[in-house]
Amino acid sequence: MEIRARCQIYSLPYEFDMCHNVTNSFNGVIFNNVRSVILVDDIKPFEKEFFQVISKSFPSLQTLTIENDESQKYKKDSFGLITFPHLNVLNLTLAHGHYVEQFLFKRKTHLPCLLHLTMQCESLSIITNNFTNNPTDFNFVQLKTLVTDKAFVHPDNFRSYFPQLLT
Repeated sequence: MEIRARCQIYSLPYEFDMCHNVTNSFNGVIFNNVRSVILVDDIKPFEKEFFQVISKSFPSLQTLTIENDESQKYKKDSFGLITFPHLNVLNLTLAHGHYVEQFLFKRKTHLPCLLHLTMQCESLSIITNNFTNNPTDFNFVQLKTLVTDKAFVHPDNFRSYFPQLLT
C-alpha cells in the first residue's frame, strides 16, 4: 500500500498574490491578496464543500486552475450555489469531468466575470451533450476566449453558447 501526503507551510500575513498546489488539506484561512490559485490533488477528489471553502478563503480570486482527475464521491447539491465573484480565468484542462460540470453549470456555480476558459474538447462535448443542451444552462455568456486541447468544427448553434466569443 502506497501512502502519499503533501503539506504546505506559509506564514501570516500572506503577502503574495498567488497560491499554488493547494490540496484538500487546505484549512480555510482567508487570503485577501491572492488572485491566482492552482488546486492540485492526485490523492483524493475535491468535493463541493471544498470549493465553497476556496470561494470564501480567496475573496479576490481572478485565476483558478484545477488539476485533479479523481471523480467526486459526493455529488449532492445540498450545499447551495457557490460564487466566485471576480473569477475571470478558469483552467479545467487537467480536471475530471465532475469539476467541469461543477464550474460550468449555472445551477452549481455562479461565475459572473468569467472571460477566459481552457478545457478539453471532449469535456466540452460531454457537458453540452454535443451542443444539444440548453445554452442558457452554462456559465459561457461572458466568455471572450475559449481554448481547447484540439480544434473542432463549430456546430451551427455555437454562437448561442458563446455569444461574446472573440474569433
